[in-house]
Amino acid sequence: MLDQKIHECPRCESPVPREHFASRKLEHRVDEFLYCEFCGYGVELSRYPDDGVFALDFQEKTEPVNFGKFLQRLELARVA
Repeated sequence: MLDQKIHECPRCESPVPREHFASRKLEHRVDEFLYCEFCGYGVELSRYPDDGVFALDFQEKTEPVNFGKFLQRLELARVA
């Protein structure tokens, strides 16, 4: 059996489908993307080796252009 972590939306606490979560390892950090389709919310986290975290959040209704760019980065992380 596969051991998978179940991700939840930080706003509405609904489960997030596997295809709406992605992580990408870069040279000096790990980027994680989480998209909740139910409430139109996206979170982009950058985790650094010194336990530093830089978080950005996006809302589909209030910032559609930035939200679209977030979805593009999520898709790129999924295919990488």
